[in-house]
Amino acid sequence: MNFCRQLVERFTFHMYDSISGGRTGCKRDPRASQHTRRQRDITDLRWAVSHGDRYATRVRDLMLDCMISITLADGEIETSELATMAEAYAELMNERPDPAALQQQAAACQQQAAAEGRQGATGAFEALLERLRKELPLLDDNSRELILEAAFRVSCADGEIEPEEDQQLRAIADALAIHEGVLELEIGRFQRQLLA
Repeated sequence: MNFCRQLVERFTFHMYDSISGGRTGCKRDPRASQHTRRQRDITDLRWAVSHGDRYATRVRDLMLDCMISITLADGEIETSELATMAEAYAELMNERPDPAALQQQAAACQQQAAAEGRQGATGAFEALLERLRKELPLLDDNSRELILEAAFRVSCADGEIEPEEDQQLRAIADALAIHEGVLELEIGRFQRQLLA
């Protein structure tokens, strides 16, 4: 009985779920494909950001901060990473950011970390992780997945995931309470694409 209750709480099995909140993000439609759900979630996020929704703006800002952090993981701001960051942001938010503004934001983070010394770079990343942990109870599954996906795409921009980027991806996944196996699947898929 408990299993059945939890199943109905998680998925839209009831015929009135579509009327009573099946699209709120609380329940998933088991008939919808992963691609369809992802596109719907991205559309909802774009719409909410365009209307000034604080939650959606928070998710967008966390995505951007994680992408910048991954860009700076190896200590360099690479053009390919900035281009991928702009492309990922444009795909998710349906607006192309100014690459120069992204580079300035990444450079400002890099300068701040350099001014604070080696511990400053680690401290800045630790502050981001702490922020992710603090926001975790407010983030739904879809938002957490989008944040990790954005960071992952930037880490793959130069054709390899460097050890520093791998460490940061794992730390971000942990802070977002995303099982490490999910990240392993993405890394494995990326490595298979390189071999193909």
